[in-house]
Amino acid sequence: MKSDDVKTMADLVEFIATLAEAIRLGDCNLQNSTVCGFLEALSGSLADSPGCYLNRDENPDEINPFRVFADSLDAARIYD
Repeated sequence: MKSDDVKTMADLVEFIATLAEAIRLGDCNLQNSTVCGFLEALSGSLADSPGCYLNRDENPDEINPFRVFADSLDAARIYD
């Protein structure tokens, strides 16, 4: 499941479980591999998300919050 597909709480739960499994198996690029690093990256990606959506011609105020969180979790894997 891609973060763009997350529309409901159940989708978000599935997305997080899939991401956790991919991390556990080493099947995804994870540059922020500590909890602290991941949370710092998550904070940064959430803060920068409005600009990211605007760059994609999407109104940040109209994006489903479950998707915003999924997008930010996905970005936190590699966010600098």
